Amino acid sequence: MNIASPAVGANVVRRAFQWAFFPVTFVAGLGAMAFVMTHGLSAYAASVVIPLAVFALIAVFERVLPWNPDWNRSRGDVGADLSSIGLVALGVESVLKVAGPAAVVWILARFALPAGARAFPQHWPFWAQCSLVIGFIELVKYWFHRLGHESRFWWPLHSVHHAVKRVYLLNGFRIHPLYHLMTYVLGYFPCILLGAPVETLLVHNVILGICGGFQHCNIDLKYGLLNYVFSTNEIHRWHHSTLKREGNRNYGACLSIFDVLFGTYFNAPGRSPEVIGMFAEQGYPLNSYWKQLAVPFMYRRWVKSEAARRVG
Repeated sequence: MNIASPAVGANVVRRAFQWAFFPVTFVAGLGAMAFVMTHGLSAYAASVVIPLAVFALIAVFERVLPWNPDWNRSRGDVGADLSSIGLVALGVESVLKVAGPAAVVWILARFALPAGARAFPQHWPFWAQCSLVIGFIELVKYWFHRLGHESRFWWPLHSVHHAVKRVYLLNGFRIHPLYHLMTYVLGYFPCILLGAPVETLLVHNVILGICGGFQHCNIDLKYGLLNYVFSTNEIHRWHHSTLKREGNRNYGACLSIFDVLFGTYFNAPGRSPEVIGMFAEQGYPLNSYWKQLAVPFMYRRWVKSEAARRVG
């Protein structure tokens, strides 16, 4: 009995961690953001620091309790993932933070609209304003993401995100800068144009950062009913399957609510896809992010022609 006790205790701790890590981190992150905003501190700085702190925690526990230990080994993809982070998260996103509000000022001036004549319901309670912003951006991202899978025209642009052979923290940031620009124009920009307070967008950024980190993390976690609300790693790894019946599912960025509503939710608890990758990858520059920037314009030549050559 004494010999078994330490093992039993370790198993209890492991199970508690698996179920509590996400909800505790999520609540703590939002709580930290609320503290910052109610005490007059920099909400913008917090919207950066809080996700970074979550990413650091995730990076540690990917090594401590991995879902698939093999996914912790590089496939020559780390350089491509870091390149995407540098170009999109640091470069393009920084430009958009300036260009977006500047474009709104220009539109208001161009059409002689007063700054206060915008449609966003700023008289609502703050939590309701945040819910409206998050819900709208999530809905736009869901349909644009789904279009990226189900439309031959848009797939090459989105395919960059699927040019991976494992699911771990960093490849959540592997996206084409034009894809990021499109999600900004379709989702974020209307919120700014209609007059959403910047604080609501910063809260969304914190939630997106936390959920985005967990969505791709290689940690053995359990979510239960939370899978029907949040786009967790337990369901999102199916989205990276090479089988269309599994990969064309679970499109939500932060939330899985729209997947449930529109019939694209999929989960098989305790399992994962047999193969991670793309539906067609012959001729695709899998580990060269800089070549992947040209994929939307070269897809037919690089991938389609290679597939046809192999068949022939």
